[in-house]
Amino acid sequence: ATTTFNPTSDDLYDAASAETATIDITNVSGGGASEHSTAQQVSITLTDNDSPPTVTLTASSSTLDENSNDSITITSTLSIATYEDVLIGITPSGTATEGSDYQTISDITVSAGTTTGTTSFSTSDDCILEGDTDETANVAISSVAGGGASESGSQSVALAIDDDEGNPVVTLASSASSITEGDGSITLTASIGLCEYTEDITVGLDGTGGTATEGTDFNTVADITISTGNTTGTATLTPIADSLYDASSSETAVIAISSVSGGTASESGTQS
Repeated sequence: ATTTFNPTSDDLYDAASAETATIDITNVSGGGASEHSTAQQVSITLTDNDSPPTVTLTASSSTLDENSNDSITITSTLSIATYEDVLIGITPSGTATEGSDYQTISDITVSAGTTTGTTSFSTSDDCILEGDTDETANVAISSVAGGGASESGSQSVALAIDDDEGNPVVTLASSASSITEGDGSITLTASIGLCEYTEDITVGLDGTGGTATEGTDFNTVADITISTGNTTGTATLTPIADSLYDASSSETAVIAISSVSGGTASESGTQS
């Protein structure tokens, strides 16, 4: 007498080694028959017809504003579900810094019997003028463990962060509008606003625009450097006391920005 053993094909990678099925006689009845004195059983090996899963990586978008309340979803996908959880290690690189320009990206778990798992990419808003070039984050698979899975080639997604502060613009202000010869100095302040910049900015100054003579009536005014990480830089205008009656009216010194260099910085209109 016979019976049939039919394996069921599924969409699951079952194991790294073949599965087995053991068939035992549980009882015998009729005609006085009985099981042989030695327990009777057959062992059948099931060879999985599915290949081990491979992992790919995709992203829901490629660019995110620095001050966005949204996030980018990063998805790991298995080519086929597998018998145990798959842990996918994620490592970012690029010009943006994990933990400061964007939040730490967690590793991805694809649960047993499923084919996808996700993590999130969320930006961190700062007050740093980073220029007109987007910062980048290249998010790559660094490891795959569990379920016999492996990376499909070299998987990564290229993401960009759009800076919301824009390019730095320089303004010029003075601590006073008039001063008496021999009575101290005036501070000239170049500013880029509230947010710092990632490079030094040099602000050239021209003191030849008034009736007073630079180097004779007042000191030669030095150019101003706004150092990386700062928002302002200063220079000093000091009148030079002399024994000459200069005029029936006050002399004037006009200090103007003549140039701005450093990164993508520029003058805000015409500053003096």
